[in-house]
Amino acid sequence: MFEILPISPGRKLFLKANGTLTHRDYQNFITPKVEILKKKFGKIHLVLIFDKDFEGWAGMALWDDFLLGIRNWRYFLVIALVGNPSWVKMGFCLFAFFLGRNLKFFDGDQLESGLKNLTVENCF
Repeated sequence: MFEILPISPGRKLFLKANGTLTHRDYQNFITPKVEILKKKFGKIHLVLIFDKDFEGWAGMALWDDFLLGIRNWRYFLVIALVGNPSWVKMGFCLFAFFLGRNLKFFDGDQLESGLKNLTVENCF
């Protein structure tokens, strides 16, 4: 599931992913939120924070994630990943090659240390 963190000012969207992401998470939560920000600001910055219990995408959710990226690639100025598993980082790197987007990674074994070093100013 996704959670919008309260440190999401203006065109910057900080999302925390935990557990298993589902088709419903995309249809009812992330896709509408991205659409609202696109209409309001045009281009947006996205920070995806993967919690320790993040397990991946269930079925259709992986396709939803792919479509979200393809349909909105020109609206994402920067995508930052925090506390991400290596397999997620590898997948995003492959798509970044095709999308030409600026990806930032904040590695670390603990999500808390990544969040401690992440601020709106140093991320973008």
